[in-house]
Parts: sequence; C-alpha cells; structure tokens
Amino acid sequence: ARVMGATQIAFLAGFAIGPGMGGWLAEQYGPASAFYAVAAGCATCAALNALLKETKPMPQMKITKVSSGSEGEGAATSGHADNQETDTTTTTSSSSSTSDMRTASSAASSSADYRDVLSRPDVQGAALSQLAASWTMGGGFVLTPHLLSNMYEYTPGEIGITFTTQAVASLLGSLLGSYVADKHGRKTVIVPTMIIQGLATLAMASAGSDPTLFVGSMLVRSVALGSFLPANSAYAADIARTPEERGKVLSITRTSGDVGQLAGPIIAGVVADSMGAVSSLAMLGGVNIVAALAFAVRAS
Repeated sequence: ARVMGATQIAFLAGFAIGPGMGGWLAEQYGPASAFYAVAAGCATCAALNALLKETKPMPQMKITKVSSGSEGEGAATSGHADNQETDTTTTTSSSSSTSDMRTASSAASSSADYRDVLSRPDVQGAALSQLAASWTMGGGFVLTPHLLSNMYEYTPGEIGITFTTQAVASLLGSLLGSYVADKHGRKTVIVPTMIIQGLATLAMASAGSDPTLFVGSMLVRSVALGSFLPANSAYAADIARTPEERGKVLSITRTSGDVGQLAGPIIAGVVADSMGAVSSLAMLGGVNIVAALAFAVRAS
C-alpha cells in the first residue's frame, strides 16, 4: 500500500499545486492563461515520460540459421531452385496463417480470462468501490465550485485556495491510509473511509448558508478519499491469484474509476439542473454509503 500511496501522493501533489496556481493565474492574467499553463505542463510531462525505460520485458526473437549444404550439392541445389522457392512461399503462407490463428486464440483466451476475473465477488467489490469514489470525486469537481461561487460568493482565487487545501488534506489522508492499510489490513481502511466520504458529502449538502461547515466537511471528505485510494489499489493487487492476473485486476479497477470520473460529472450536472445542486450533492453522498455496504458484502 505504501508503494501505491507514493504514486497517489504524486498525483495529489498536482491537485494541491494546480488549483491555487490556476486561480492566481486567472485573477492576474485572465482565465485563458491557466489553460496555457496546463498545456505547457502536459508537454513537459510527455517529454520526461519519453525518457523512462520500459518495465515490461520484451520477448526475445529466436533466429534459426539455415545451412546451404556442401559445395558438391551445388548442381542439385540449382536444379531444385524453383521447387525450393515454391516450398518457401508455401511455408511462409502457412506460418502467417498459423500466426494469425495463434493471435486470434490468444485474444479469445485473454477475453475469457478477463471475464473469469470480473466474475469474482472480490474483484467486483474493488471495482464498485473505485467506481463510487471516482463518481463522487468527478461530481464534486462540478458541484463544489458552483456552490462556492453562487452560495458563498467565493472568487476564483479563493476557490483555488480551497481546492489546494482539499488536495493537501487528501495527501495527508493518503499517507495515513497507506500506513493503516499495511498495519491493520485493507478492508479496515476501505469500508470506514467510504462511509465517512458519504457522511461528509451529506454534511456539505446540509450546510446551508454556513461556509465553514461546507468547507470543513469537504476537507474531511478529502482526507477520507485520500486514505481510501491507496488502500483500494493495494486490495486489488492483493486479490490477484497470480502475478499475471494482477495486471488484469488492476486494469479492471482503474477502468471502473475512469468510468466513474466520466459519468460522475455528467450525472451530477443533470441532477443539479433538474433537482438543484444541493440535491445532486446529497445523491453523491448516498452513492458512497451504498457502495461501502456493497463492498463489505462482495469483498467478504
């Protein structure tokens, strides 16, 4: 969990620096300047990532040396050149067909492996919890700035500072969650932190005109979220039965998180337009609590 936590810490460090810098740039040089800064940062990361070494070992190609035979057989070899060319063409075509069949068989086998992994209750629990946490996080990115601006009249700079503080809280939570998950177990962290995320989000929805309660609950949710993420990633790595299966389990879990981040803002926006932003925020809290209970059942 500590290794997972280190990656999460780097991720959250960007969230800590980004909002404050973006808010300051927006106030000093206009909103467009923040987008230029993001573009420059992405280009820099791409250049640095290009320097990293590949960690997956590549299969070694076996080269077979074909003997041409003795000099005395030159005439016979010349006499059968046409037959050899035909045989070579046939062999190449056969090898290509065999390679295609093996590729198709490997793809079908990989698909079956993913279905087998996804059918397991513990994998479903890890994926569901990641989906819910990412859904809430993505929806929060839409609703929180809207509520801070419209209900509490925060400026872009103040919103940026609030999100930076939230990211720092998540960073501290990640350190705490990694330690506790290694010390006392993954589920010991996952279920309580998901419930805390849900309750804190419900507290944000019920804050009314009190910005202190709203921001305070948001920070509590951030600590819980930061604690949850490395613990759930470590749990997903733990439940893999083989080293080869670990990649499949982690990819399923992370894809669930990606789906949550894609669907969360859309669903939260639609609910906010039809029922209000506060109701949409309350829905996010309910999603976390239901997912925590579902994880407790499926992961057992």
